[in-house]
Amino acid sequence: MRIFGVVLLAAIFGGGGFWVYNNYFSGAPQKRQPQIGPQKVIKSPKMEPVEQNKTDVPAQTPKHASAEAKPTLKEVKEPQIAVMPPPEPPQNEKAQTEQTKTSPKKVSDNELFERLKRMLAEKDDAKLWKKLQGVLKETPQWLDACERLGKELLKERRFIAWVLLSHAYRYLQDEKRREALRKTLAKLSGDLFYSFRPTPASIYHNVMPGDTLSSIQNDYVVPYPLIMRINGLTSTRIRIGQRLKIPVPPQSRRMNAFVQVDKSEHTLSVFVSGLFVKCFKVGLGAEDRTPKGVYTIASKVAHPSWRGFPYGHPENIIGDWWLGLSGGGVMGIGIHGTNAPESIGKAVSKGCVRMLNKEVAELATTVPRGTKVEIRD
Repeated sequence: MRIFGVVLLAAIFGGGGFWVYNNYFSGAPQKRQPQIGPQKVIKSPKMEPVEQNKTDVPAQTPKHASAEAKPTLKEVKEPQIAVMPPPEPPQNEKAQTEQTKTSPKKVSDNELFERLKRMLAEKDDAKLWKKLQGVLKETPQWLDACERLGKELLKERRFIAWVLLSHAYRYLQDEKRREALRKTLAKLSGDLFYSFRPTPASIYHNVMPGDTLSSIQNDYVVPYPLIMRINGLTSTRIRIGQRLKIPVPPQSRRMNAFVQVDKSEHTLSVFVSGLFVKCFKVGLGAEDRTPKGVYTIASKVAHPSWRGFPYGHPENIIGDWWLGLSGGGVMGIGIHGTNAPESIGKAVSKGCVRMLNKEVAELATTVPRGTKVEIRD
């Protein structure tokens, strides 16, 4: 019994001692820490990005969420410093390279003239003509150089002078300079185009059995009346073995004609293979009704009727020929003769280009259907 009592007292006082020790001496405050500890863990800087990105951001409005999703100020500045400045030099270098490619180096008038002059080392006019076709441009400097050199070559190399002056005349805007060039070019055209002389812009056709002027016209797309004028023929009859000059280059053997109407000058100029052939005075539309643009001669009608009035009737104002133009978004426009010759050189028509009857007949028998017509201011 004594032993049992001792054990019982030890158990009672031992358990109580253990409770006292556990609550007051061996870490009792740790039992209260779970009430404070979780709050510190939630507010820990290490946990904020995880908790907010996963829980807080979706609960915000889209506008606020978008703002929150942006990098911090520090994160934005870093790529601006590291990434943005480097691309600028390459962009400038690229721009300079492109500008160098697209903006040709400026050449003085004299340098351009000397460049053209050095090309005269080629003594073959046909080869030089081909080279010039590949380099001539429409800029004022080129036109000045062509005009200057062309005038110098009028005695020595007339065909090359014809090429250069024709190019200058076609693209110049100065009426006085064009008027002076017309006189020079008319002489060159008379000597080299309307003659039997050989040029790089023409070939010779030997008449074969079965040939007629009509068949030759179809072979080279050259109106046969023009072949007659060039070769001095007074009849359409030709003989076997006869040589005829045809105004087509050897390489193409097809006629390439072009008509330019200048509204400010009231002129119509004809080019064949890029070479000036002839110029006519014309009448134009009142109140600027003749529309500028590029057209094609779609039809050629001799002795046309007009609005029910037959050819020759006093009310028929079309004259001897009608050359209908197509394209340019305009209908009903054409080049025609007139029964009012006093209207030539004036702006009195309803939009068409008027010519003297004799001259419109020459134009109609010089250029074929399909010829391009440019009407410019």
